[in-house]
Formats: sequence, C-alpha cells, structure tokens
Amino acid sequence: MGLIEKFKNKIFIIDETYLMFSQKYDKDTLSSYVQKFENLFVIISLSKFFSIGGIRVGLCFSSRKNIDFINNHKNYYSINILAERVIPLILKDKKYIKKTKDFVFKEMIRMYNFINKINGLKPFKPSANFILVKIENKKISLKKLIKYLSKKNVHIREGYIFKGLSGKYFRISIRKKEENEFLIKLLGDFINKYY
Repeated sequence: MGLIEKFKNKIFIIDETYLMFSQKYDKDTLSSYVQKFENLFVIISLSKFFSIGGIRVGLCFSSRKNIDFINNHKNYYSINILAERVIPLILKDKKYIKKTKDFVFKEMIRMYNFINKINGLKPFKPSANFILVKIENKKISLKKLIKYLSKKNVHIREGYIFKGLSGKYFRISIRKKEENEFLIKLLGDFINKYY
C-alpha cells in the first residue's frame, strides 16, 4: 500500500483474477482499500475461476467517484444480457466457490510436491491455479520439453514471455486430477528418457 499512498497522482490497477483461487482471498484482496485510495482500481476477470470464458465478464472495484466516471463514459451495451443474468448467480454460489478453492489448493500442493521430486526441476511454491517451474539442470532443454509434451497434446506456458524470466522457466496450470497426473508422468518420463 506504500506505493499507492506515496504516488497519489498515479493510477494503480491491480488485477486479482488469479488471487480468486487463493483460500486467503478475503485477507489478501486490496478491494477494501478502494475507498481510502482514490487512485486504486482492483479488477477481476470471472472467466477463469468460473470457467465462463465466452461470457467475458469481470468486476472493477474503485472509489464511488471513479465508478461514476466509468459509468458515465462506458459503452451503453458494455455487458450482454446473458452476463447480466449470470453474474449474480455465480457470485452467490458459495458451495462452488469453496469447492473450487479447496480442489485447486489440494492439487496445487500435490503437483508442487511431485514436481519437487523430479531431478533438475525446481517448482516455486504456488499460491494460485498455476505453478512456475525453473529448469535447473543445464542439460535440460525447454524447447525439447515443449516439443515432447506437444506430441502428447499437452501445452505449457514458456517463461520468457513474462518480463524478467528466461527460457529456463515454464508455467503449468492446475487442471483436472487426471490431467495433472498425466502431466506429472510426462515430465518424469521426459527427464528419465533424455537426461
């Protein structure tokens, strides 16, 4: 919060889309600070958490002044009727929200522990629905790994597309348990086969 308070003439837009997967969301969200800091916007896409990519909806938290400004300048049809009906329903579904967070948390820890046992790979402790992994063995080629996984219809996100990461990093998403197990097996097979 120090930067937001220090640079009051700058706008801070915080994307909490992945934070929604955290069991500590209520503790970690900055949305409660939007009334205190007029230069703060907190945005969340609902597409990932609720698996509704086609609907394209999200939330924006900010001061009343900022929200009024947005409402006065936005496209009149910025949200479709389907999204308008769906949003209240999905946000009220506490059972789904808890079940999803519990599942992602358990799978995230399970995946982290498995990857941590694979020689030459270093996963970083996750807090969302993905795990960042560093290739520590210089003999392991990310390009070869990507090619190997692609042949099995498995795709990982290359780290170099993220600022500050090199071609020794990749990111995997938490998916269904069977898909996660398949990925773990493929990672282990790749290391054993080639290195």
